[in-house]
Amino acid sequence: MNSLPKSIRPRSPFAPTVAPGRGPERFRVAGPIGWMRDPYLERNVAFVAEAWERARFRFIETAIASQTSDEFLSLIRNLVGVLTMSVDVMGETNAGGVSALGVGVAGLPGTAIGTGAGYALSVQLIEGLEAGFLLADIAPHLEAVDRAFAKGVKEAWESSGSPLRIHAAARIMADAVGIFFSLLLQGLIAFLAREMGGKARGRLRVALADRKETKLLRLSNGLETWILIQYDRLIAHFRADSMFQGQGQSNVANASTSGVLTPRIQPNPLLPDISKDFQFREYVSDGKTYKQGSGRLGVPGRIRTHRNQNAQRGVSEGSGDDAGHLIGNRFGAPGGPENLSLQNWVANRYGTYKGLEDTWAEALHRGSDIEVTVTDVTRPNEDRPFMREVRWTETQADGKRLAENLTFANTHTPKSRKAQDIAPTNKPGEVGKVIEVDFTKKD
Repeated sequence: MNSLPKSIRPRSPFAPTVAPGRGPERFRVAGPIGWMRDPYLERNVAFVAEAWERARFRFIETAIASQTSDEFLSLIRNLVGVLTMSVDVMGETNAGGVSALGVGVAGLPGTAIGTGAGYALSVQLIEGLEAGFLLADIAPHLEAVDRAFAKGVKEAWESSGSPLRIHAAARIMADAVGIFFSLLLQGLIAFLAREMGGKARGRLRVALADRKETKLLRLSNGLETWILIQYDRLIAHFRADSMFQGQGQSNVANASTSGVLTPRIQPNPLLPDISKDFQFREYVSDGKTYKQGSGRLGVPGRIRTHRNQNAQRGVSEGSGDDAGHLIGNRFGAPGGPENLSLQNWVANRYGTYKGLEDTWAEALHRGSDIEVTVTDVTRPNEDRPFMREVRWTETQADGKRLAENLTFANTHTPKSRKAQDIAPTNKPGEVGKVIEVDFTKKD
């Protein structure tokens, strides 16, 4: 027998509970006594199911585009259709779908209806995408998906079958899915940024290759290529949004039907040192000295740079030339003398060779991989190269390969002639002679 005064006794789980509605439906027994056959709950679960179906067929794609971009949606559209058809919001339940909607022992209208359903939805989507490798990045933010989805469930649950309220519930549920895919994209970029600072060593294609067999990349038509091209823009966008949100600015969030602010995941790119990935050598053939550097170019901004001003002064001081890099500093090559030669300062800073390096940088940021071999040639008894030959192979984001080569004359400038006391090569009216060179010698 309960000896506590009635005024402070805990409420019996089987006591009648007042609920919205009219007549007998206002009083429900809040306890685990056969919810499966309770017509009140069955009816409301049916409203939730109707709203989810409407969300799947009419609003989810729009919500994803709103939370990410039309481009991203176009890449994953087919995958989204398959996923949402297979996701069973009502299935991971007992009591006829009630448990998964957050309706438990006291789960009547006015309680936390829908809580946890967004988490269950997120888990099913992650499993369907084989994207468990992104959990570390997105799991801390799935509460936003759950809150948005719970709002949609609650709206449908309390709709009493109103078409307008079920329509509103469907849009809110769709917004929760949009928030999930925004977190998915942000998490993927944050993951890749971390991978490139580690074993991928600044190579985005390598970082993607380890995950290309997941359904997320394998079944999303063109997503891998799109990321190769858009990676830097996405990094900049998500970092900027994260900084604004950190200052309490909410206007950077994408449009939200649910009213739930989409979290921003801060990508933290780590810059690897790839300087040891390049090879350098010198050899002599027919009296001429060949100084050569080769390797795969790093993407500017994604790798550490190694400019060594002391080494540059040691090469060029007092010469009127620049100490030009065979393989540019911005591509991650070492800054020591093995990668430096006397170079026409105009060509180095403003000329055609600088233009070639700019072209490489643009291609790298578009997702290309570029392998280069740069060779400086010096005549016998001289210490300044008179020419530079460049060969490179570009593998574009779509897999197309291009092989190119260019030769650059390393002419003197008035500044270098004066500093090195060098007379003009040809007298007035004379024609320069052709000098044979050999770029094929290996040793």
